[in-house]
Amino acid sequence: MASFTGTWKVVSSPDFEEDYLRVEVDPYLILKQSGERVEGKFQVGLQTGTLDGWLERQKYVFDCERSK
Repeated sequence: MASFTGTWKVVSSPDFEEDYLRVEVDPYLILKQSGERVEGKFQVGLQTGTLDGWLERQKYVFDCERSK
């Protein structure tokens, strides 16, 4: 299985309009995989936060928490 480690560009979202996605920076996810665990951080529009999850079959399942 390929690693999820790296910086991933967010190219679109059904929840946000294009202008909002890029209001501060190009939206991204930064992920680090260690075995089945995957942790990281993100910025989409004005929202930033952390990710904590695991691999399940061929997908990444995660919870996120918005930074204050």
